[in-house]
Amino acid sequence: MRLFPLAAALIFGLTALAAPSTAQDRLSLDDAAKTQLIAAPKLREGGPDLAALGQRPVLVTFFASWCPPCAAEFAQLAQFITDEGETEVDIIAVNWIESLTGRSNARLARMIGRIHPSIAVIEGTDALDDRFGGVFSVPAVYLFDTSGNEVFRLGGDRGAHGRHFLRKEQLKAALGKIG
Repeated sequence: MRLFPLAAALIFGLTALAAPSTAQDRLSLDDAAKTQLIAAPKLREGGPDLAALGQRPVLVTFFASWCPPCAAEFAQLAQFITDEGETEVDIIAVNWIESLTGRSNARLARMIGRIHPSIAVIEGTDALDDRFGGVFSVPAVYLFDTSGNEVFRLGGDRGAHGRHFLRKEQLKAALGKIG
């Protein structure tokens, strides 16, 4: 019987850790975050003017070249851009944890070549990972309104990953809530 309180406390603690994020857990795209995104090394030219971040909603997605759901997400983002235009949202792709399976410059170059030219592609850093609350899986998507408030998040947490990626309909719905 003495194990019951311990087991109950353990289950409660694990449940609390797995609970969905609250308003307190929401991220913000503040000036420090913008500075880190602007300062990160670009992996190719093109994409939105990072110095003007915040004039439109901003979508930040973390990816890796070895991640099939990331490739599927980029196809969805390209279709969104084709359907809605390049002026709805600034999109920044952050190459994250590329070294997990060994960095392959050829694989990374192929992946970047498939990303729509209006998407900025930058190199991830530990500081960026920390700024976004510690990204544990890819793809991880964060959408911010023009005030820098997080309004949508998908993936990036512990647990099952690799099955979830942003679809263009989800992005349209999230942007529709911003107004």
